[in-house]
Amino acid sequence: MRLISLGGWCGPSQAIAKLGLRNDSEPLSPFEFVRCSMDAVTKFTASGRLDGFFPAPAEVDPVSIWLLFRGKHTCFTHFDIRKPHVQEDFTMRMEFYQMLLRSNTPLLFVRTAISCNPQHELDEIERFQNVLSSIRPRGAVSRVVLIVHDQKLPQTQQLFHHDPNLMLWSLEYSDSADNAGLFSRSHQGYENILLTAIREETWGDKKKKNCLRDFRFRCHQNLSHVEGVPIFTYNCIGYGTTLASHAKKDLLRSCNLQCSTCEEDSLHVVKDEGQWDSASAWTNEEDAALAHVKRKLGLLDDNLDIVQFVEAFSNKHKRSARQTLGRIEQLQ
Repeated sequence: MRLISLGGWCGPSQAIAKLGLRNDSEPLSPFEFVRCSMDAVTKFTASGRLDGFFPAPAEVDPVSIWLLFRGKHTCFTHFDIRKPHVQEDFTMRMEFYQMLLRSNTPLLFVRTAISCNPQHELDEIERFQNVLSSIRPRGAVSRVVLIVHDQKLPQTQQLFHHDPNLMLWSLEYSDSADNAGLFSRSHQGYENILLTAIREETWGDKKKKNCLRDFRFRCHQNLSHVEGVPIFTYNCIGYGTTLASHAKKDLLRSCNLQCSTCEEDSLHVVKDEGQWDSASAWTNEEDAALAHVKRKLGLLDDNLDIVQFVEAFSNKHKRSARQTLGRIEQLQ
């Protein structure tokens, strides 16, 4: 069975790679290391194209240590999508993804819910499965693992769902240092889930007797936002980006949220970009590293991804992405 990450965030892809459950010589899926709403995943899977996939215009929003490209359906945190070769890579990903869908290869799709109300994504899975049925050869095996973060249960555990081709899991964060990243706090849960899901004997109705039943999801914004900023420009819910704007009010109510920006169908502008800035003076070591990068940018070095560099530098030196990018522009 071949595993395919449908993203949500980068965690599923990182876990699959860490466990050696992918062929590193093959392209990733178009949804890996990208935050994409689940209804948009269904839409792009059905069309087989990336129309509307990339934020347009491709403008950077500095948020904490990241340079975000936020769009209607997607948010890119690790790629400079202004580079043609990056968009070409995603086109190749989609072509390979569609080839897999049309093959007889048994496929296991892994998705982390990013909607503030996980029920939205659970309901969407049926529509996604219907799209798979319309594309895949008759009899081809397609299974889905949907992972929901931080439901405040005692441990990571499987939740009951009637569909024998769907595993539903609640992932609970492990105890770790307060400044530990999200993957550090969740990788053990992902490992448990994936190592269970790849075993044939764990599938089917009879294997669900120990699942937690009658569970009501806890709503939160852990993955629909980055440092309090909505990941999509016209949506703060993390779901429903393909729906008409009037449907947002119902989605907001289901999340116990109010958002005048969503209701007015307006952009969620990043407010107070300087809130993540460090008060520390720039050091000679920092300036030397940034000046070197500026020279490479001047040479139009395609091997340099400024988005990845700014994230790594800002994280290492406890700077904000806004500060780092601004300092690069200031240096001679």
